[in-house]
Amino acid sequence: MDDPLIQLSDQELSSIASALKSGRLSPPFRSQGLQRFVDCTLASQVADALQLLAEQRFSSSMLARVIQLLLAQRSVTATNRPEIELVTSGPEAAGTSNRDTSIVVRELLHERISLFLS
Repeated sequence: MDDPLIQLSDQELSSIASALKSGRLSPPFRSQGLQRFVDCTLASQVADALQLLAEQRFSSSMLARVIQLLLAQRSVTATNRPEIELVTSGPEAAGTSNRDTSIVVRELLHERISLFLS
């Protein structure tokens, strides 16, 4: 099962990191305290995950930094994720503008080869 911190939205993570840095959120972590920052259904799991790290001697500032790194990694991953392109080809039907399959395949291969060589 995924770590509960990974299940949180960027906004929720950012809110927790800010609260940790400002002192509005600190150990011991309880679900009631986390409900201000995360969905109620995840608050208990997030509190347990943060408490476990706190028991391993992670300070509030260290926890905030870990969360900021998670957000940064998400950002990098999102920018490097390839775009999905829907391509249709085949016989023409009324109201559609399909392209010849051989042209589409040639263009896609050319793009990939260019990326590989650069």
